[in-house]
Amino acid sequence: MTIKFVIPLCILLLGTVLVACHKPIISSQNQIPDSLTVIVQGINISENVSGKDELIVLGYTYCDSVLAAPLFAHKFYFSPQTGSRHFKFTWSDTSTPLLIVLLEEDSDTPIDSLDSLVRLHHVALRKAFSASQYLVIEKYLGDDDVLGIKTISSIHCQDPTVLTFAGLYKLDKYEYRITITCEN
Repeated sequence: MTIKFVIPLCILLLGTVLVACHKPIISSQNQIPDSLTVIVQGINISENVSGKDELIVLGYTYCDSVLAAPLFAHKFYFSPQTGSRHFKFTWSDTSTPLLIVLLEEDSDTPIDSLDSLVRLHHVALRKAFSASQYLVIEKYLGDDDVLGIKTISSIHCQDPTVLTFAGLYKLDKYEYRITITCEN
């Protein structure tokens, strides 16, 4: 293949990657919302010993495996009696997918430190979580646990976006539901 064909092919491939990375997360049929409301429901908390979970919810724009500063970082306490918690956030750049990270806090590590660790090691954490490699997660987060990492590629304002985080982590069964709705 000659150089005059290789360069346009490289530009075409790079353009395809960039377009795929910067597709709108909010459906084009909708107007961009003033804010988004996030509701976190504890269906089955994971902490069977103490009866309460300290949950951290982190949200990032996600592109080319780079996480910018979090759009939101919230800590909640859940017990069997806790119904749900909610918060709102505004988001001006809706051109990239949204990555949601759900952590169970078992240490006194500040949220900013956990955020830094997640941003730096999110690819390794995703792989370790998928493979149930708890020792690898512990290497990065210490005593804190990953309950799930999910990507939202688009939000349709007509219907809520619902994510379920459920599983078994170190013999603790858990289920949390996160619902995202548009506010205008």
